[in-house]
Amino acid sequence: MMPRFRGGVHPPERKWTASKPTERARTPQRVIIPLRQHVGAPCDPLVKVGDTVKRGQKIGDSAARVSAPVHSSISGVVSKISTELAPSGEFVTCITVESDGRDEEIQLPPLDPNSPKEVLLQRIRECGVVGMGGAGFPTHIKLNPPKPVHTLIVNGVECEPYITCDHRLMLEKPEEIMEGAKIAANLLGVRRVIVAVEDNKLDAAERMRQVAEGFAEVSVLKTRYPRGDERHLIKS
Repeated sequence: MMPRFRGGVHPPERKWTASKPTERARTPQRVIIPLRQHVGAPCDPLVKVGDTVKRGQKIGDSAARVSAPVHSSISGVVSKISTELAPSGEFVTCITVESDGRDEEIQLPPLDPNSPKEVLLQRIRECGVVGMGGAGFPTHIKLNPPKPVHTLIVNGVECEPYITCDHRLMLEKPEEIMEGAKIAANLLGVRRVIVAVEDNKLDAAERMRQVAEGFAEVSVLKTRYPRGDERHLIKS
């Protein structure tokens, strides 16, 4: 019997893009990048008007403990630093970059996934990795908890209607997902790793099983909203 929690609903899925491969969007001519895209302190600009930047270059950072750097998503020239209304509904400092059409990228040096904990956490922070659940909590803090953790759950449930990005990632990049899970498990010192997938994504569950290699177990759950929520998923 599949694990389940009490309550919940199964709305029409409408996951029409589940069978469509991921496509890379065209580079925009201009981007306006908020310097607050995470929980915690906003970033201060590291560039000035007229500076040339590359894709992936850090353009904002903060010395605060709870914060995460912000990077340019295109290569080009900084044309403006101003206060703008962000998607969050608040006014924040933003950096405007005009594309140069070259899409040049910053390349970080390779990093051994078995590097010391402090080195891995610093790289995660420098990359600006934050949670995608809505709050944008900095991942380098989440992976350094004050209390011991015994189980890591990789959340591939994606129970909301329309959304298919997790499904496509599990189909297209299962090796990278598992590599990230191994790094997270190493940092947390967990004894058990579970990949949770709902039963409307059996092809994704199979792909994850193929790369688990005895490292993780794949748990197929009955499709039910809001199972993807952290607390509901743990209870499942």
